[in-house]
Amino acid sequence: MSSKRPVLPARSSTRRPGRAIASFARAFTQPLARPHAVRLVAACGAALLLSGCAGSPGQEAAESSAGTPQNVETAEPAELRAPKPRLAYTYEGGIRVLDAGTLESVADVELDGYNRISPAGDGRHVLVAAGDSFRVLDAGAWTERHGDHGHSYAAQPTLTAHAFAASKPGHVVRHAGRTVLFSDGSGKVESFESAALGELSEDGLPETVTYTAPEAHHGVAVELEDGKLLVTVGDEDARNAVALLAQAVGSGRKETGLERREILRSQRLPRCPW
Repeated sequence: MSSKRPVLPARSSTRRPGRAIASFARAFTQPLARPHAVRLVAACGAALLLSGCAGSPGQEAAESSAGTPQNVETAEPAELRAPKPRLAYTYEGGIRVLDAGTLESVADVELDGYNRISPAGDGRHVLVAAGDSFRVLDAGAWTERHGDHGHSYAAQPTLTAHAFAASKPGHVVRHAGRTVLFSDGSGKVESFESAALGELSEDGLPETVTYTAPEAHHGVAVELEDGKLLVTVGDEDARNAVALLAQAVGSGRKETGLERREILRSQRLPRCPW
């Protein structure tokens, strides 16, 4: 009897046309499957390093771009010996913030309606998709970096007066130091530097770059490191493609509302839970 093992055929490495776009989209949209709970790590490191230092919730908040300002917590933040991460989750009628280490409740924020939350990208704030805006919740835990060391602080979590106006606020995506908001009701895509939220108390909402899809739809967008925009294409009934758009002409990342040239498009959409 022969003891030779059968030789298996080698796997083909050929890729189907259009596969790269589908895989690329999936890599950034998959984390959005469960937006109901957000873990906030005070030691956010790079994010706060980019912004220099974080603002204090004890300073007076600027007026929101999408609503009437609320009173914010005036107690001074306490400095900690080490970072203390916090966990936020939604329930019917509000948002609760917990100490991630002990799971003890730190704050309970009342907010009517069906609310969805997403990390804002700076390790401190949460974006709450509620009503006609993305509202900014300060979880009250952060670290300010100073060269080779950092100082960690904790304060009372606060639903701030700051909000990004949006028609049917949808997905929030963080990538390459940028946070991108998608408004399902208008097709507006709004992006900003994630670390800039750390200066809310002093400067208000960060400067944004906007783009509006040809038709409103339940979509998602990702801004790439070089300023290009990956965005879904669709209408009120369905999403039917994903397009890669060039950086807005002459904008750098400063001007808003400019047209973007479409570089390529793929009709092969990944299966996503959104």
